[in-house]
Amino acid sequence: MRIVQTLWFVCLTFLGIFFFTGCGSEGASSAVAGATEEASEVVEETVAEDVEDDGDTANEAELAASAERGSEVYNTFCVACHMPDGNGLAPSFPPLAKADYLMADATRAIRQVIYGKEGEMVVNGVTYNGIMPAQPLDDEQTADVLNYVMNEWGNEASMLITPEMVKEERE
Repeated sequence: MRIVQTLWFVCLTFLGIFFFTGCGSEGASSAVAGATEEASEVVEETVAEDVEDDGDTANEAELAASAERGSEVYNTFCVACHMPDGNGLAPSFPPLAKADYLMADATRAIRQVIYGKEGEMVVNGVTYNGIMPAQPLDDEQTADVLNYVMNEWGNEASMLITPEMVKEERE
C-alpha cells in the first residue's frame, strides 16, 4: 500500500513540475532532474521500509501456501473424524474449529499429529476421551495440515509451523 502511495506522490510531483514550469523549458528539465532524484530517494526509503515489513508479508504468503496444501492433507486424513467444518463429532472427536486446546500449544499439536493422543482432553470446556492415532504424514504434510487447521474456522495462529519444527519434535 505504501508503494502505491509513493508512486502517486512521484506522479503528482512530476505533473506539478510540468504544470508550474511549462513543458519543454530549460527550467522544467532541471526541475524534473531534481524532482527525479528526490522521488528516487523517497521510493528507495519506502521500498526499504516495505522490505522490513515484507518479513511479515513473506511469512503470510508462506503460511497461505502451506495452509492451502494442508487443506488437501486435512481432506485426506482428518475430515472423517473432525468433519469438513472442523466441528468434530461429540463426544468422540473434538472440534478443531475455534478450539482453545489446539491453539494453546503448537508443540503439543505437532506431537499429537506425529504420535497420536489417547486419553482425556478438554476442548472449549467439553471433555473428550478418545483415541487419535498417529498420522502417517511427513514433516511438510504435518506442518501444512497444522497451518491449515490453526488458521481455518475462526482460528488465527500467530506463527507459522515449519517442517523444521516438526522434525525437531520427531527427534
